[in-house]
Amino acid sequence: MLFRQDQRTADVVALVPSSGLKLRRSTFEGLLRTSPELSFALAVHLGRRLMAQGHRLGLAQEAATTRVLAALMELARSASLEHDPLAVIPPLPQREIAILAGLARATTSSILSLSLIHI
Repeated sequence: MLFRQDQRTADVVALVPSSGLKLRRSTFEGLLRTSPELSFALAVHLGRRLMAQGHRLGLAQEAATTRVLAALMELARSASLEHDPLAVIPPLPQREIAILAGLARATTSSILSLSLIHI
C-alpha cells in the first residue's frame, strides 16, 4: 500500500496508452516532503478515488442498469483530462465494466445489448 510498510501486488488495466514509473519508497517519500504540488495532487487524486468508491457503495442497492450506467460514466470521467462524464470510453472488455458495476459479466452484457450502448 502507498503509506504502509507491507508489500502489495495488483493487476492494472490502463484505459489509455500509459507509462509507469517505479520509485523506491525513500525517493517517493522525499518527493512528497519537498514538493507541495505533488503532495497536493496526490491528495486530490486519492480524494477523487475515495469519492468514487463511496458513490459505488451507494449504488449497491440500485438496479443493475443504473449501476452499469454509473460505471460507464465513471470510466468516461477517468478517460478524460477534464473528468467529463460524457467523454468517449476507450475499448474495454465487458468483464471490466461488470467488475466496476459490481455485477456478473452476463448481467452487464445483457444490459449493454438491450440498450443503445455499444461497447
